[in-house]
This record gives sequence, structure tokens and C-alpha cells, in this order.
Amino acid sequence: MMIILLLIIFAIICFSIGAGAVIYFKMFVRGDKPGIPPIPDSFDGKDVEIKGVGDAASHVHDPVIMAPLLEAKRRWASYPLEKLHIIGAKGTLLCADLWLAEDFEKSSKRFAILVHGMTDSSSGMAYLAEEYHKLGINVLAVNLCSHGESYGKTYGLGYKDSWDILKWMELICKKYGDDSKFILHGVSMGGATVFNAIALGRFRKPEYVDKVILTVEDSGFSDWMKQISGQVNNGVGSNFFQKIMTFLVIKGLSFCSFITGNGFMEKFSPSKNLQKATAEKGFNFPILIFHGTKDILVKPEQAQELYDSIQNQQKKEVVFVEGAPHIGPYFYDKEMYMKKIKDCIFS
Repeated sequence: MMIILLLIIFAIICFSIGAGAVIYFKMFVRGDKPGIPPIPDSFDGKDVEIKGVGDAASHVHDPVIMAPLLEAKRRWASYPLEKLHIIGAKGTLLCADLWLAEDFEKSSKRFAILVHGMTDSSSGMAYLAEEYHKLGINVLAVNLCSHGESYGKTYGLGYKDSWDILKWMELICKKYGDDSKFILHGVSMGGATVFNAIALGRFRKPEYVDKVILTVEDSGFSDWMKQISGQVNNGVGSNFFQKIMTFLVIKGLSFCSFITGNGFMEKFSPSKNLQKATAEKGFNFPILIFHGTKDILVKPEQAQELYDSIQNQQKKEVVFVEGAPHIGPYFYDKEMYMKKIKDCIFS
């Protein structure tokens, strides 16, 4: 009887790890080499794909979003960009594009660090880079580990990546002076990266926290386990047996994340990390959260959870953009979006 029980347990463990590995390597392992990703010459609704998310990624077929996003991507290489490099938290070479303001002296050494979403790259933040550049603000558009021109094989999902944001801040301060100031702006997974960064214990040191003048999170998840559980559950089903299957698959995914150097996925929770970080004392800079009401990839309630998790913070706001899908808030109400940001920076 004991042998049968052990065999059953062994089979369950094998299923969990095996199923988790299949999904992990399909969704979270890079399939190309470091380099500038190709940009479609025209948008026909079939040019862009996000692996493993199916209909939830309907935003990539939305011309309101993708037409201006891709147009900005095509313009990106025409700007006077400087390539900067660091060694990231996982020991890989990371690359970012620096675009200085036309009049650097008048920029007051303000730098917007822009962080893209999963499978994207620095050029995917071109539309926001252009907006900040118009305001006379320097732009650093980063390539996260395993994205764009940065090296690496697996996506960090905003957890280990958060340490790299602090390293980029250090590099800018070393290059342009310790009086540099920062706007941290992340979209989708980039939003989770930015929030995980400001939740780090190390961020509380004056050399980081006192240099941030604004943090913007757009369409990010509040808790990765909740996010991925919903995606897996949609593919498996929701009865009791199927929920058990989902649980085993998620645990297998978490284990695969751990053995590839990204850590257990249970730690990928910006809401929990922020709640812990702000429990005693909030931040002295404003926090803006944008989310679309029609986002089916990252549900709008996750934005509310993020907002509620930030304690002792007077300067925080969550803005829901009516009708906008995932990553859509800027594109569906650009004037309001940028006004909120400018009010925080220049008030």
C-alpha cells in the first residue's frame, strides 16, 4: 500500500513539473537571439503576437493601439540614441537606449526610465519616449533581461528585473551626476518591474528613493500567481478536478522559474511587496496607476488591488480609462494620460 501511495505521489510530482516545464518553455523562454527586433512595414492585424495568451492579447490586433505604436517604433532608430550597458542581476549583459533632451541643461537632469512589457523591447516604448522628450526630459528606454538587445534566455516577469532598474539609476548618476532625478514608467510587465523596484528594501536608501520624482504603472498585474492561474485556468477549465490540475501546473511553473534563476513565482507580487514596503512609511513622490476597463489580459481589479496595497501614501491615484484594452490607456485618452503625468512632474 505504501509503495502504491509513493508511486501516486511520484506521478503527481512528475506531472506537475512536466506540465509546468512545457508551458514555461513555451511562454517564458526566449526564442531568438539578442538584437533589434524586426518591425512590420505595415499593420494588417496579423503582425504582432504574444506567446501563450490567446484571445486575452486582443489588444495586439487593435489599430487604435498598434498603428501609432508601430509607427513610433519605426521612428525610433532615426533618433540620436546612445547605447548603454550594465551587467544585470542575473549576470547577463543588458542594453538600453539613451535619448538626451535637445537642451540637456534645461532638462534639470530629469530622466524618464521606460520599461516595456513581456516580449517587447526598448523601441516598444518609443511612443512614450517621444512624449517625455517633448517635455524636455531625457529618456532611457531599457531592454529587460532576455528582451531586445539584452542577453538572457528566460523572462524575469518583473521580479529579478527590479534590481536592474536600480542599476540603471546608478549608471545615469555616475554618468551625469548624483543630482539626477528619475521618473520610473512601466507598461504591463514593465509596470510590475517598476513597482517591484520601489518595493525593494535597498530602494529605501537616499541614493534611490530621494531621486525619484514620479512612478507610473500602466496595465500591470498585482500578483503573478493570480495572473498566471487565471490564464492557465482558462485553458484547463474550472471544475474541482480541473482546479487541482491548474494548481499542479502552476507549482510546476514556479519550480521551473526557480531552477532557471528567476526565483519562485510566489514572490512575483507587486501588491504584496508594496504593502510590506509602505506599511510603516510611504514614499515622498506621487504614484500614478493607469488601467483600461476592457483589459481582459490583466483584469482591472488588479489595478485597484495595487492602489489599495500602497499604504501611508497621500500622492497616489488610480485612473481607469473607459473602453481601453490591455496597454490601451495612453492610446485611448492620450491628452488625459499626459496631463496627469505633467501635473505630477511640474506642479
